[in-house]
Amino acid sequence: MRIFQGSTDLDISPIGAKQLEYLKKRFENIHIDKIYSSPLIRAQKTAEAIKGNKDVEIVLLKELAE
Repeated sequence: MRIFQGSTDLDISPIGAKQLEYLKKRFENIHIDKIYSSPLIRAQKTAEAIKGNKDVEIVLLKELAE
């Protein structure tokens, strides 16, 4: 058995990019006050998709990283 620890800051895949398009649409009519995200690239891109065109602050917290 192997134990792996740490995190790799990978970008999202092409399939993930398509999923973020759907996520953006899903959240476009949902009110959000603030978004908290890990500083990892994939988490930030997810936060941006949720934000969409809203004037909402995205707060990056290293404590949320894996």
